[in-house]
Amino acid sequence: MRHFLPAACLALLATSVISSAHAESQPRPELEGVFRHSGGERDRAALRRGIESVVGRMSVVIRDIARSRLAERVTIAPEVRIVRQRDTLYLDHEPIPLRRITSDGTPVTLTSAFGERVRVSTLRRGHTVRETIRHFGSRRLNVYRLSRDGRSMDVAVRIRSNLLPAPLRFRLRYSRQ
Repeated sequence: MRHFLPAACLALLATSVISSAHAESQPRPELEGVFRHSGGERDRAALRRGIESVVGRMSVVIRDIARSRLAERVTIAPEVRIVRQRDTLYLDHEPIPLRRITSDGTPVTLTSAFGERVRVSTLRRGHTVRETIRHFGSRRLNVYRLSRDGRSMDVAVRIRSNLLPAPLRFRLRYSRQ
């Protein structure tokens, strides 16, 4: 009876070490899936703060116009889909239609939901996809990162433009459906 408690603790410790080693050896979930925006008001507030930060550096004369234009054009996609067709992955969400995820970032020209021609390149490295969207004097970088457990995805956004005094930055959260 005297040795029971130390033996039980040792067995429990061994079980936890083995199960954590087993969990680390498990492959990460696949990148493809449907992810629904789950950041809610927190993400919307972060976007508004980002817009205010950029607009606050502009002339008082154009702030209201710039604020409304940014709020209209910079939206949060309700859903991000990463789909596999044969051996190719595609990224799909508003306002840009389905686009191929490549390993070399080869750009393609697409038409956005706003009717504008944009140059889009997507580059996959493991469980991260870097997407660059170029349109006239602006550049948007979206970095999609799958969580280790595969249940969620974070999207870091940075928008630069000749018309903006500073980059617009914000982060979005999505949950796997």
